[in-house]
Amino acid sequence: MRSATARPGPASSENRTLSRGTGKVRIPEQIIDEVRRRCDIAEIVGEYVSLKPRGNRLWGLSPFTTERTPSFTVTPEKGVYYCFSTNKGGSVFNFIMEMEGLTFPESVEFLARRVGVEIPRTETETAESRGRATLLELYRRVAGSFHHILNERESASHARSYLGERGFTPETIDRFQLGYSPDDPYWLYRFLKKRKYGDPFLADSGLFTKGDPRRSLFAGRLLFPISSRSGEVIAFGARLLRGNGPKYLNSPNTSIFNKSRSLYGLHQALSTIRKSEEFMVVEGYTDVLALHQAGVTSAVAPLGTALTAEQIGMLSRYAKRAYLVFDSDRAGLDATRKAAALCEAHEVRPMVIPLPEGSDPAELLLSDGGIDRLKNIAESAISSLEYFLKTARGRSASGDPESAELVLQELFPYIESMKSDVRREASLAFLADELGLNRRAVENDFLARRRSPNPRRREQETLESRGNPARVEEQSSTAEMYLMLAVAVHRRYFDYVRKLIGPSDLRDHSARELFIALEESYRADESDLDALLSRIEDPDLVARVAHQVSSDELNENAHDLIEDTVRTVRRESLLRKRKQLNARLTRTVQSRDTERELLEELMALDGELQKLKVVENDRN
Repeated sequence: MRSATARPGPASSENRTLSRGTGKVRIPEQIIDEVRRRCDIAEIVGEYVSLKPRGNRLWGLSPFTTERTPSFTVTPEKGVYYCFSTNKGGSVFNFIMEMEGLTFPESVEFLARRVGVEIPRTETETAESRGRATLLELYRRVAGSFHHILNERESASHARSYLGERGFTPETIDRFQLGYSPDDPYWLYRFLKKRKYGDPFLADSGLFTKGDPRRSLFAGRLLFPISSRSGEVIAFGARLLRGNGPKYLNSPNTSIFNKSRSLYGLHQALSTIRKSEEFMVVEGYTDVLALHQAGVTSAVAPLGTALTAEQIGMLSRYAKRAYLVFDSDRAGLDATRKAAALCEAHEVRPMVIPLPEGSDPAELLLSDGGIDRLKNIAESAISSLEYFLKTARGRSASGDPESAELVLQELFPYIESMKSDVRREASLAFLADELGLNRRAVENDFLARRRSPNPRRREQETLESRGNPARVEEQSSTAEMYLMLAVAVHRRYFDYVRKLIGPSDLRDHSARELFIALEESYRADESDLDALLSRIEDPDLVARVAHQVSSDELNENAHDLIEDTVRTVRRESLLRKRKQLNARLTRTVQSRDTERELLEELMALDGELQKLKVVENDRN
């Protein structure tokens, strides 16, 4: 797994950020401690957020999202803040990093100037302060050279032919500054050495392989420069046109580039997004090019990974509506569902644009009347809930009450991500009407799902809910997520848990990702938190784990709570499998052998359920 970009608790975030490049501490720890000691977090945060006391905390509206009910808290005696809407939290340094877009050392300098602490300057520090500017200059130079090679060199003729065959015009190629990296893997190294760049700097630039720091990472590839919002080239995406190797490669994270915070095409799309307050998310680089060429200039794409909360959070500053354009296969549906939930969490209304099966925007551009077809498709969006209902019903037997229940269970997590109570209520009513069910029954099932799985729910949960009455249950986990968070806090219980359940028993995507990260850490005999967090890709999940580890919410009666909840998760998994087997037995005509196999599986599941019931009776 890639290392996640996260907002962990104050200690882990600060320790990681202090050491870079040479491994030397940029700002002495005693200086950081002095700045922290002199800072009044309530006073500093109060300059950005209007805070009011309630209990032992200060509450205010989140500065990270739009909301009507306060979900942002500051606990002065602990020197921390936490936003229940966005799961962002940490020290006063983390807050300034978020609000001002600074690195950790820069946030220390920012606050040091405010509280009158002088930071000693060293030659190392001065060199580091020049590093970012030098790296940006390098990427500008390299992007310009690759663009020239694509347009002018005979060695890039096949790349020009490929772009021409895909229907891309010279204007589009120039607007996005597409390029080509020579086939010779050492050409770039020689080119840059002639311009007096040093080997250590080039080795950390993200342009060369780790195994051989003279070998170009992108040799023989069509290049898609990735720009910051202001238009500075900060990374590359690269497509292999011939030969063997991965089809696509992306730059690694560097001091100027972070994959989870960047989007392809954002610089070119930002003006349109600001004016229209809408954006379109597609899967690939060529999809972005095709849509922009067709005049749909709000299109952006994640960088070879799933859309992240940070990317949607950034877009939500400019837009109120999102159009999601992903493949129609199962992976595309999962990506659409996750992206829509992220949009809902940031109060961006998601719409879905269904594509003809087996096609993408780049392919449609080549079809007859391609530009008009793309424009028409872009105008054919339907609500995300309508789309998810349609796809869920397509996999279930119509008119079957059991299948209707399965549809609801598939769609409830998405409805749960909605911030607006009115929107949730309207969505539940819509589902009930479409499925021919009683509205009150559907609402009751939804509320039952959202109740905390912890039978010993205590005053802490009530306190947090009271601080944000519009989203009383928003922070509640599914039983699966609650279990995995508890095990992340109390790692010694994972060996017990993994013997009873596996990833396939978990429907909650985040719970499944956390289980896999715990399993990898378990097998690698890792016990420290940083190692676990580095195995989690979703930055929201990283922040959530860090929050739980740094709090005492899951410390009381940990053994009993984990034991109770793992049985709940196991039982729910068995019941789901039992329903599926029953549906297979009743929905279709089976051969005798198949029917016997299904009945044997059903009996085995009943036996497992009976064992769980005996254990629970003994506990009670």
